[in-house]
Amino acid sequence: MKIDVVTIFPELFESFLKVGLLGKSVMEGKLQISIHNLRDYTTDRHHQVDDYPYGGGRGMIFMIEPLYNAYESLRRNDTFMILMSADGKLLTNARTKKISKKRHILIFCGRYEGIDERFKRFADMEISIGRYVVYGGEIPAMVLIEGVTRFLPNILDSEVVENETYSQGNLSDFPQYSRPREFKDMKVPEVLLNGNHKEIAKWREKQRKKI
Repeated sequence: MKIDVVTIFPELFESFLKVGLLGKSVMEGKLQISIHNLRDYTTDRHHQVDDYPYGGGRGMIFMIEPLYNAYESLRRNDTFMILMSADGKLLTNARTKKISKKRHILIFCGRYEGIDERFKRFADMEISIGRYVVYGGEIPAMVLIEGVTRFLPNILDSEVVENETYSQGNLSDFPQYSRPREFKDMKVPEVLLNGNHKEIAKWREKQRKKI
């Protein structure tokens, strides 16, 4: 999979792409992620990416020209373009799994008061990570990248992915316990200690539905 991200703050992704399983996968070449500065796609000497909206209003919005220039430069025949947007479709496990089937993902991170509405017609999907607003689309883009890449077979074991939270509809994961058996009068459920895998599976399924 190839992922391209367009942002005005590429430095925010520096540590993100170096740590954990994601960083290891990038380093080993299992996953290609490139970060692009939107200012590199401007045509003026000040590298301006934003301007006041027509009709008035507070704040600035991204102009369509640098956005389109970046899109034209980075897109391929198999590109799936995503806009990170507060009013986009809510990110779910099912959506991340569907997106993980794409070969090339191009992500645009908004800032300020949004983007020129005309650019949205080039997007295959607008995505929100929740019904709230943050400073920009960079952290939501990181959330999307982590959610999507976890489904790639060469990064995580498929059994791990299939048995975690939300892997079966809207069910949460079951409670997990480790050593010691007892801590400050809090004990591990006895059913997990008897070695009866059928009973353990039944208990776990019941707990998932309860949660």
